[in-house]
Amino acid sequence: MKSPSLLLFLLLLTFVGNTQVRRKGTYGNVAVGYGTYSLDLYEYAGGNNIYNDQQFSGPVIAIGIEKKSAWTKNQFVFDIGADLSGGFAMKTESIATGNINGKSNGGYLAGIRGLFKAGYLFSDKEGTAIPLVGLGPYFNYINSGGSNGAGNYMYGLQASVGLDLPLKKLVLTPEICFGLASWGSSDDMDQNGQPALFEIKIKLAKKF
Repeated sequence: MKSPSLLLFLLLLTFVGNTQVRRKGTYGNVAVGYGTYSLDLYEYAGGNNIYNDQQFSGPVIAIGIEKKSAWTKNQFVFDIGADLSGGFAMKTESIATGNINGKSNGGYLAGIRGLFKAGYLFSDKEGTAIPLVGLGPYFNYINSGGSNGAGNYMYGLQASVGLDLPLKKLVLTPEICFGLASWGSSDDMDQNGQPALFEIKIKLAKKF
């Protein structure tokens, strides 16, 4: 009984190894999605400090490079990558001390991030989806737009949850990204509370 079981186990490892070999390599990718970001700011003004909550939202695009299956361990795969992102027609809503509201639709975003991802191969079959979780540093610059547009800065640690869907020579990946530990400021004000980040993206990658 032990021999057939051992043979089956070795065959399974061979199939998984072949799947990892097919996946292994360097990929270029492009992603489109939507992001929301918030900053809680203040400016010291003696006993009457000025507070300002800012929220930004809008479509985002990203281009990047990643190495899939850079490391493997049994059925686990580990990827590394980085990308540049941009946002346009960003909407800005600002609520300052005294309920002074401000809105703008002409903002933009520029950002960079790096990610280390871990995934699991549930099956050796070609085309099987691979769930992934990721973690890495990020930096975003957001201009609030309008005639008095100011620069806003967010940086820290970002996490992601995604699903690789192999499509012959391409890989489609729906992905959710969110901030874990973040800091921020603006050209005019300092951080009062932790910034928030949330993005939903669809990414298409092609192996070089």
